[in-house]
This record gives sequence, C-alpha cells and structure tokens, in this order.
Amino acid sequence: MVGRITGGPIAVGALAAVLGGICRLAFDPARARSYLEAAFLLFEREGDVSGTYESWASIIDSFVYEWSDFHPLDQWLQIFRRLQHSHPEFPSAAIEAHVSASVFNALMWRRPGDPICPMGGARKAPDARKR
Repeated sequence: MVGRITGGPIAVGALAAVLGGICRLAFDPARARSYLEAAFLLFEREGDVSGTYESWASIIDSFVYEWSDFHPLDQWLQIFRRLQHSHPEFPSAAIEAHVSASVFNALMWRRPGDPICPMGGARKAPDARKR
C-alpha cells in the first residue's frame, strides 16, 4: 500500500501516512508535512500516543528542514501543550528525545524567551544508558 501513495496523503493507515512523510522529509519537507499532519490526526484519533508524539515531532522537523516560514510552529506548540496535558508521560526514551529536540527547535525559532526554553534545551534529553 505504501508504494501506491504518490499524489498526497490519501485515506490510508496512519503508519503508511507517517512513512510517506518521513520518506519525503529530506527532499520535500512541505509535501512531507501534509503526510505527517494526516498521520498525526489518524494516530490521535486511534489513541496511539507513540504515533501521535512521533508524528508531531516530525511535523516540527519538517519546518526546520524547509527553513522558510516558522509562524505555523505557534499552533503546533499549542498542540504540544495539549498533548503533554493529556499524555504527560512519554511512551519511550527515544520518543522523549525526539520530541524534546523538536520542542527545543520550535521554541528557539518562535519563542526563545519562553520559560520552558532554557539555554540547555526545552527538556533535558533522557540518558538512554540509565534505562
């Protein structure tokens, strides 16, 4: 099914949509974002916390890779606060590290003075060796 996704995000599963987005991230971040946004909505609707956090972080990555208009990050930071309120614990250390790096990027480009954005990072990345 993934090989048949060519024109844009269509009615496919969340995993296929996120893979379609990640595969396009390096060479067409804007188009990748449309897949990732579709995946985000599907994962959220399915209650898949891992998929929701990973697709959210990849959406933020798409803005950084595109290096164009960072204004939409404001909306995605609000969505992150809602996600964090609903799911305060990250499903894994790897997801926490990816999300933390993406939060840091979003804050640095849109809200560098935000109190949760100290110079060391939005949240200290977990030390995987301790787990």
